[in-house]
Order: sequence, then C-alpha cells, then structure tokens
Amino acid sequence: MKKLATFLAMASLPGMALLTPSSAAPLVSIGDSVDVFFRGSVSGQYRSNVFNNPLKADDYIFIFSPGLEVNIGRNSNANIKIIFREDISWYNRFTNQDSQLANLFIDGVYNSGPLTSGAGFSFVQNQQNTASTAGVATGTNQNEVQRDLYAAYIKAEYDISQKTYTTGRFEWNRTDYTNNQDFGNSFSDRDIFTAPLDVLYRFSPKLDLGLGYRFRYTDVSNNQSNPALGSQTPGDYLDNFVSFSVRGELYPKLTTRLNVGWQNRSFNAAGLNDDNTISVLSAFDYEFSPKLDFTAGFNRDFGTGSIGQSTINTGGFFGTTYNFSQFIAVSSRIDVVNTDYENDPSGRSDDTIRANTSVTYTPNVYLQFTAAYAYINNSSNINGASFMGHTIDLSASLRY
Repeated sequence: MKKLATFLAMASLPGMALLTPSSAAPLVSIGDSVDVFFRGSVSGQYRSNVFNNPLKADDYIFIFSPGLEVNIGRNSNANIKIIFREDISWYNRFTNQDSQLANLFIDGVYNSGPLTSGAGFSFVQNQQNTASTAGVATGTNQNEVQRDLYAAYIKAEYDISQKTYTTGRFEWNRTDYTNNQDFGNSFSDRDIFTAPLDVLYRFSPKLDLGLGYRFRYTDVSNNQSNPALGSQTPGDYLDNFVSFSVRGELYPKLTTRLNVGWQNRSFNAAGLNDDNTISVLSAFDYEFSPKLDFTAGFNRDFGTGSIGQSTINTGGFFGTTYNFSQFIAVSSRIDVVNTDYENDPSGRSDDTIRANTSVTYTPNVYLQFTAAYAYINNSSNINGASFMGHTIDLSASLRY
C-alpha cells in the first residue's frame, strides 16, 4: 500500500506542475528566421524490473525533463532544428541510480531544385540495461549500464532525370560505456560507419524500383582484451550488402520501403571465416481508414553485441495507431527478434519480445498527456540472461 501511494503521488505531479505559471516560458522570436520554444515534461514511472535481470527489483521513478527547442530558417529553403533536454531522474528505492542525462538533437534540411539534402547530429546519455547487456550486467550487481551515444548523418536525394533518381546517406554512430568499471570492463565501445546508396527508377507514378548497396564498417575497441571472448573476436567487421530496392505504393493505401538481398560480413582476425546471409530491411504501412493505421515489417541484418560479439538479428514488428479524435490517440506495437551471437564462445541465442501501448491526450498545441505500458521478455539459452519486466508511465509535456 505504501508503494502504491508513493506511485500515485508521483504520477499526479505532471498535471499539477503544468497547471502552475512557473511551468511555462514565453515564445521568443529573433528576427524573421529564429524561433525559440520551451520544451518540458514530467513523468512518474513504475518498473517491475529496474535492472532487467533474473533478480527482479522494482522501483518508482520520477523524471523531470526541462529543455529548449530552437528553429532556424523559417520560410526558407534551409531549416535547422536544435533540441536540448536534460532528464533528471529520482529513484524511490535505488537512490544510487539518480541521474542527470543530457540529450542534444540537431537536424537540418536543404531543398533546391532537383536536390533534397539533410544533415544532423545527436548526443544522448542513456542509463538502462538491455537484452544485450543481460548476462553481463546481472547477479548482485544492482547497477544500470550507462552509455554515451553519439550519431551524425548526411543524406541527399538527387533527380538524375525525370525517371531516375538516387538516394545516399553517410552515418556515424558511437557507443561509449561510461560506467564499464562497474562490470569488470566487460563491455566494448564501438564506432559504426554506414554508407547506403540506392539508384531508383520511377516504375509508375507511385512505385519506384531499383538497386541498392550498403557498406558498413564496425570498429569494436575493447574486445581484444575481453576475458569473456578470449582471442576469438576481431577488432572490426566489414559488411557489404547488395539489394533490390522498392519504394512507394504496392497497393492502394499500402506503402513500403524494402531492401532485400545478399550480405557478406568479413572479420579482421585469423581463424574466422566470412559470413554470408540473406538480409532484409523492410517497413510496410497500411492506411485502413483516416483514423486507423497499421505498420509492419520484417528485418534480418548483422549486428554487434554489448561485449563485441558479431550477431545476426532476425525479427519482425507489428503496430497500429487509432485516432479517436483530434485530441485522443491510441498506439500499440510488438517487436519479436532472435539474436544469434555468432562468435560468442557460449553459443548464446536470445529471443526477445517487446510490446508497448499508449494513450495520448492532446487538448491543445501546447500540452500533451500520455499513459503508457511497456513489456519486455528476453529468453536466452545462457544463465543470467533471461528476464522479464513491466513499465507503467504517466507523463505530461509542454511546448510553448
């Protein structure tokens, strides 16, 4: 009863906070092209398994997230959006997990004639145990895995002719485990460089077909000395993915973005042979009615585990969104994925199910209230990596 009272008190704070004058900040416009908004949210969470491991430990968490949004380039061909947010978390039981996590997002677009381009950068401080960290971040070690996530991209689409066009992108992603020492330095930092390129032909007014190629280089920095992997894991992976591409409307109201083809992964280590697989990257969207929308997809791709293992990830997702009115919307999604850890000496294989549903109430352009539920179940063939958890989240956000 004490826990329930604590959670209800925390969950009631979002509405009360946003009704007070101190929660709002005025809109600021600078000249004819710069707008500044205050963005903030508060939420109360209940997590049944804070550390996502077999030794369940629940807690109530209050999160306050003040931030700013800056839009540059109003009514011009070039636009830049900058969002900064600081997530300040307080735990009821595990106060040693209290944190302040920064989030920075920068996105820009430029459109001129046949060229559409964009670029962006993000920095996110994350504190959460995942299916990949399970089996490492377990036992009596009641700590959440902390990581700094960096990402940057440049993208462009160019019309070669009336019938053909090309799309290209370059991405950089970096993961730094910032409390690695709490887990015996078992986790592996990494940099991933990805460069996909598609050349497409406008087969019909609504459907484009073509060929795609993606190069990806993964540099795993610490795995050579990782005692969990011995000397088996290489310092980098090279992926080459050649595919058939489909974009657009397959059937009235059914659209897709699909790449299916053959992928090769090579290892920079003696004694490890190249790996080959059929890979699929897909997403389908079906607008059943103006109020009801369905999404689904199937994906198979190489990946990298938290301690540097090469993985093959195979799975799919299904989601739906229903807009009861302009004020109330309900959305749900389920993801199912199998992760095969290829060069892990344990022969690890995980089946992970994630499901979530949320109800959002947006009374006006400034406020939004959300009630959400999330479920995760990771089933693994190694000890200590299987877990299950629930999360209930009540939140409110303000943009002004």
